[in-house]
Amino acid sequence: MRNFGWFAVCVAATGISGQAVPRAAASRDRAITFLNAQPVLGMPLEGTRQFGVCSSDGTTYFDASDTTGTTRVLDLYSVSTSGEVRRLQRRVPLEFSNVFKKDFFPAESSLVTLIEAQKRDDRDGRPRETQYYLAVSGHDGDGSQALALDLKFKPLKVAQFGSGEYLVLGWEEANELEELAVLKTDGTVRRFIDLDQPQAGPAPAARVRETLDSLAGAAFVPFGSQVLLTFPGTVKPIWVVSDTGSRGAIQLEFPAGYLLHDVLSGSDYRTTVARVQERVEAESSGKDEAAPPRQRVFEFVTQTGKRLREFTFDNVPVSAVTCAAKNSLGAVFEQPVGDSDGKAWLDGAKQLVVATVRR
Repeated sequence: MRNFGWFAVCVAATGISGQAVPRAAASRDRAITFLNAQPVLGMPLEGTRQFGVCSSDGTTYFDASDTTGTTRVLDLYSVSTSGEVRRLQRRVPLEFSNVFKKDFFPAESSLVTLIEAQKRDDRDGRPRETQYYLAVSGHDGDGSQALALDLKFKPLKVAQFGSGEYLVLGWEEANELEELAVLKTDGTVRRFIDLDQPQAGPAPAARVRETLDSLAGAAFVPFGSQVLLTFPGTVKPIWVVSDTGSRGAIQLEFPAGYLLHDVLSGSDYRTTVARVQERVEAESSGKDEAAPPRQRVFEFVTQTGKRLREFTFDNVPVSAVTCAAKNSLGAVFEQPVGDSDGKAWLDGAKQLVVATVRR
C-alpha cells in the first residue's frame, strides 16, 4: 500500500527535498553511551512505571492517571531534557461521576487527551450516559479546555495535526467498522479517511475481535505537521496521514523474527527511529520464567523503509529510550547515586535521571 508519489509531495513541502536519501549500505551501527545525565526530581513512583511518550521537542511525558475512573485524577508528568519535572492536570467535565483517560498525544504546541466520561445509575451502578471529550492544553498545562465530541462512532485514539485539527481512530458499533476521521478544531467531523474497509454486511466474530484488538493496540506518533498511524506488535505498514485526508505508507524493513514495538517521537521526514521487539511464540509465552522479549532500536530511511543502522546502548536498557527528537536520542532511567564529587557511590541507592546524546 505504498504511495510514494504522495510521499514525495510531503517531503517537498517540508523544504528538504534537496537532501539526499541516506544510503543503508554506507552506514554503520552505532554504540550509544548516555553521559551528563540530569537528576529527575519530583516524579512519583506510579509515574515511572508508565511508558514514556515523547514530544518533538524532546520532552517526555508519563501518564499517572487513575485507571479506575473513580478519583477523577488525570495527572500527567513532563520531564524536560534538563530534568525539570512538571505535574500537569487535564480539565475534566465536572458533571460526570467517572472519568477515564483513553489516549494521549503530545502535539507540536499542545497536549491532547481523549477522555471517556460516564454518569452511572444510582440503583445498579451501570453507565446510563457516556460522553467523549478532548482535554487540550499547552505544553505547560496552561489554557486547559474540555472539548465535547459528538461522533457517530466510539473514539479510541487521538492525535493533532500541525494545523490544529484532530485525527481520531475509532469503532462504529452498528456496522462493525473501524473509522478514521479528521476533526475540525471545534470537534466536528471534517472528513473521513478511507481505511480500505471490507464490504458492508455481517462480519465473523473472530474478525471483529481481531479488528478491535488492532485498534486498541494502534498508536499515533507525531511526525512534523503530519501524524503517523502505527500498529505495534505487527509488521504492518506505517501510515503517514495529513489533515487533507491524504495518506501514504512506509513499510519498515524489520529484522527476521521481530515486530514493531513503537516509533520514537521526534523522527523526521528523512529518517525514522523505531524500537522493535522479538516475536514471542505462542507456545512459549505462558512459561513462568520466560525471559522478556529482546528489544532493539533501528534508524530507517523514511522514504524507503530500509534499515540504515542499529543503535546499541551500554549503560541503559533499550526500554528506557524514549525520544529521537532533534537528531538526538533521549532516555529516562535509573542510575546509582553518587556523592557530591561524583566519585563514591552510595550503597544500593539509585536515582531517576534523564540524558540525551546526538545520533
